[in-house]
Amino acid sequence: MVIQHSASYLPDRQLLISFGGEAHNEKTNKTVITDQVMVLDTEIMLWYPPSVSGQVPSGRSGHTTSMLQNQLLVFGGVKNNKWQKSLAVLDTMRWMW
Repeated sequence: MVIQHSASYLPDRQLLISFGGEAHNEKTNKTVITDQVMVLDTEIMLWYPPSVSGQVPSGRSGHTTSMLQNQLLVFGGVKNNKWQKSLAVLDTMRWMW
């Protein structure tokens, strides 16, 4: 289960896009910060990781995302107890950072 991630809805394509967050690894009993993008296709209720290219922003938790047309904007968050001040943009038509 991933917590402190972000999720934004892309209504034209009926997709919920999730980025980042914290995942607990039960085998090592450690929390891991992720940079993974996951998509929920709300028409068929199926989660999948899209094939994303470009320079992936560092994993983070507690960040915000917003949709601007077909672009997912990722801002801020925390990684290793340090505040992230960066803005990353994911083009959801080409799945490219």
